[in-house]
Amino acid sequence: MTLRGRLAFAAVVVLVALVISGFAVLRLVRTSLVDSVDQQLEAARTLVERRPFPPGAAAPFLPPVGDQNTAGATAPGGPRLTELFVGTLDADGHLTATFTPDLASNAQPVVGRARAERRAGSSTTSPPFDAASRSGDHRFRVIAVSQRGVSDLTVIALPT
Repeated sequence: MTLRGRLAFAAVVVLVALVISGFAVLRLVRTSLVDSVDQQLEAARTLVERRPFPPGAAAPFLPPVGDQNTAGATAPGGPRLTELFVGTLDADGHLTATFTPDLASNAQPVVGRARAERRAGSSTTSPPFDAASRSGDHRFRVIAVSQRGVSDLTVIALPT
C-alpha cells in the first residue's frame, strides 16, 4: 500500500471515529437533559400529590392562570419565572390549564385521556412521557397524576 493510500485510510478512520463520537455525545447530552426534566417533573408531582386541588381551581402554591397578561407580566408579586404547566384532564379528554408557564409561550401539551390513564399512578408506576403541543412548536415531557376520589387527572408538563 502506498503512503497516499495509508494516509487516506487513516483519514477515513479518523472521520468515522469523529462521527461516531459526535453521535454518542449528542445521545448522552440528550439523555442527561431529559433526565433533568424528569427530575423536575417528579418534584412537581410531589407538590401536587401532597396538596390536591379541585379541577379548574388554582392550587394554593400556584398563582392562578388569569394573573398573567399577554406581555407575560403577572399580578402583584411579579412573574413566576417558570416553564411548568399544570392542568386537569377530564373524563372527556379536555385539558384545562390550571397553571401556565411564564418563560415559554402559551403552548399547551396534547395529552390523550387513554394514554394519560395508562401512565397515571404513583411515582413508581407512572414514568414521564413525551407529548406534542397544540401549536406544534414545542414538545413536552408529561406526568399524569391520579388522585383518590377524583376522576380527573392532573397533568404536569415541562417543555423540552
